[in-house]
Amino acid sequence: MSFTQKKNYIRLVSICMLMTSIIFVGCKKEGAQGPEDKYSALFKDRTWSGEFKYANKFITEPFNMTFKGDGTLIWREYSNTYGGKYTIDKNAGIITFGLNPSASQVSAKIALEGKLTDFTFNQSEWRIIHSEINNAETERQIENTAWEGITYDEDGNGRGAHFNFLTNGQVHIPAGGLGVNFESTYYYSRSSGTLRFQHDKTSGSIRVAGTLFFVFMADSSLKGYEVRQLWVNGSLNGRYLHNFTVFKQ
Repeated sequence: MSFTQKKNYIRLVSICMLMTSIIFVGCKKEGAQGPEDKYSALFKDRTWSGEFKYANKFITEPFNMTFKGDGTLIWREYSNTYGGKYTIDKNAGIITFGLNPSASQVSAKIALEGKLTDFTFNQSEWRIIHSEINNAETERQIENTAWEGITYDEDGNGRGAHFNFLTNGQVHIPAGGLGVNFESTYYYSRSSGTLRFQHDKTSGSIRVAGTLFFVFMADSSLKGYEVRQLWVNGSLNGRYLHNFTVFKQ
């Protein structure tokens, strides 16, 4: 082999090695997402919904939480809206989060189809029943729609529930819609995939009033929680808890 042939051969080998390196690096960059990327896509700026309950109550409550890209979250439930922080263990596929100012902390396994399972808690007062990513639009159109389902009290007794959402931010509750034989129309407010309204109705010596909080769920239902007060002859007779599950008709 002449000197010129050797030189051309070496140049050809060098070019082949360079091309191989470029192809290898390109494949590595463009290949399947790593665990961190897959998990991050499920949480970054996404809203999850679910239900939780306190250990001493039969009634479950709905919630939703929005995970921000900076490792913070916003949790929304009946009693308040809370901030918090979260971390993701990409190797174990586990998310851990806590709410401020509570010292409670929750860990759960992440299913890539968008669900959390195998919850563990550092406190025994409350439990998350389930949570999943809410792929449905959180701000659904509900004006001029009717929703029906069931409401349960603290003893597990169920009754029918019925709400008619009107225009101009109003909700009409027909007789029996809250499990009581009252009918009225109220204004509701919406925010970040949640809905809230207060009701107050007097009939004779009976007055029933309460506040309802609803969350748009991943299964397209509205799940709600209510704290209701009953007055008889002007005196407070009791305070009652109810939850609701209704679907658009």
